[in-house]
Amino acid sequence: MERIKTFVSENKDRDDMVGDLCKDLYGDTDFKNKKNDTERRKYIEWIGEIHPHTKESVTLFFEEYKNKY
Repeated sequence: MERIKTFVSENKDRDDMVGDLCKDLYGDTDFKNKKNDTERRKYIEWIGEIHPHTKESVTLFFEEYKNKY
């Protein structure tokens, strides 16, 4: 499935924390090269772990994503 990729694309122009994360992911070659949503989810979670300042954005991202799908 491509749901995470679609969610990122649909939200990349928002002017909030989720939008900023989506904008960064949208331009991220490593993210784009992930083969499926499982790999994409793990990658986003990894970003939240190695960059603590993004943890809240990652949490909000997944909350909104879950509400949509």
